Amino acid sequence: MDFLIEPYDRVMTAYNLSENLKELDNAGFWVFVGKENRKVTGGVGSPEMFPVLIVRIVRKDSNEIIKYEL
Repeated sequence: MDFLIEPYDRVMTAYNLSENLKELDNAGFWVFVGKENRKVTGGVGSPEMFPVLIVRIVRKDSNEIIKYEL
């Protein structure tokens, strides 16, 4: 079910997300996001591919971050 049907809801959700990301950035964190398709098995149906959103919040100075120079 799409709960962001109204244009106002979509705009406000995008605005609030941007503000939250700025707050995390100002607090010294970066947010990394990825999407994967994973296989869901079990139950009565056959295995299906299912989209999964992966979110990771890391301190800006974390040694887990691979820095790339242009």
